[in-house]
Amino acid sequence: MAVPQTIDSGNRGAFQSGNVGPFVYNSKVFVVVTESADGSNPGEIAVWGADNPATESFTEEDAGNGPSTNANGDNWLAVSAEARNDVIHFVSWDQDTEILLYHSFNMASETWTVTNETILTGVAIFDGPCTIPVAGIAVRWNGEVVVHYDGDPDKVMGVERSRNEWARRNVGGTWNAGNAIGSPTNTAINWYGGVAVLGSDGERVHFFYIESDGGAGTEPLQSKTLDGNDSLSSVLTAVSDQIGVVNYRGGMGGVCYDDGTGRVLATFENVSGFDDLSVVEYDSVDSPSSPSNTATGAVAASVFSSKLASFRKTLFAVFRVGGNDDIVYRFSVDGGTWSARQTFEAGTFFSTTPLSANVIDYGDGPKLAAHYNPTSGGGTGVRYNEVDLAPAAIDWDTEGLFPEQNYALGPFGT
Repeated sequence: MAVPQTIDSGNRGAFQSGNVGPFVYNSKVFVVVTESADGSNPGEIAVWGADNPATESFTEEDAGNGPSTNANGDNWLAVSAEARNDVIHFVSWDQDTEILLYHSFNMASETWTVTNETILTGVAIFDGPCTIPVAGIAVRWNGEVVVHYDGDPDKVMGVERSRNEWARRNVGGTWNAGNAIGSPTNTAINWYGGVAVLGSDGERVHFFYIESDGGAGTEPLQSKTLDGNDSLSSVLTAVSDQIGVVNYRGGMGGVCYDDGTGRVLATFENVSGFDDLSVVEYDSVDSPSSPSNTATGAVAASVFSSKLASFRKTLFAVFRVGGNDDIVYRFSVDGGTWSARQTFEAGTFFSTTPLSANVIDYGDGPKLAAHYNPTSGGGTGVRYNEVDLAPAAIDWDTEGLFPEQNYALGPFGT
């Protein structure tokens, strides 16, 4: 089985909102696939695995035992995942029941261990102006799970305003949910887009979200930090410019990038060049301040189909490029200049193509891997591809780094 290969066909993959792999455990590659409800079949979240995707097909793991929605209901939305040790942790929102849920899959036993565990009920996201919910998930080193999500709106002067919240699952499995990110200073403010990035100390979780002023034209990218004692910092404006109204719907990403002092980065859509993928960078994970942002030169048709991934000191921006519709990538070693575009896969990939990417190694060297819908809106399955990474594209210096965090965090959707 050569790559690229089709993992699954049907109405698959269109409603993920965050990173969903690929992940590797014990030299086996795992990807997450979502299926929307079609009136006769329930919406599902499934994990597919392959020992060597270049030579064998993916098969569904523990088929039929994963999370599912009502057959005649609506769909999974805001699906995001993070792997810690041998477990993939999930957050999702059921559009039909308006319940925020947690799930987990054990890669060692290749079985679902938790499905449809309630985080919070009555999360009526669509009562506010948010049209595509987003959630992010981070797993602390002690096993606690932190999620940042589009929450239940607040009614302000008779108008529903979108709000963000956070929740924590302790190691005993109990949730503390419905915690407000804060109180807006302007009654017309809406908050969108729950991004969660684990800091290099294994405890801090960085939240990114968009603050919209209700249509006046400014949408700064904001950030707050939740420390290991669950104390929430004051707001820090990461990008003060208008950055594109669709950004809350998907495409923002974040990675922990530790160069000795610790830095955290997130991607956003630069409104000055509507399709330009840019990166904001904090100078320290421990005490974030003085954020700066630079364009990657990753001119994508939409940040819906963009992702930021990391491997040690090397960052990768994977995106669908406008014009020729190829999926390409650029990389930056140790904070240096972004490389020229490298072809990941040539073809026609529409602007709303959901895409998840990561740097993995299942035994024969690091590869940049991704899975994605080949066409707009899902409907034609999910495809997997990978490219070998030349040594020149990787900074192999591991001193003082955070090598376990090879994640591509951040929402995307359709």
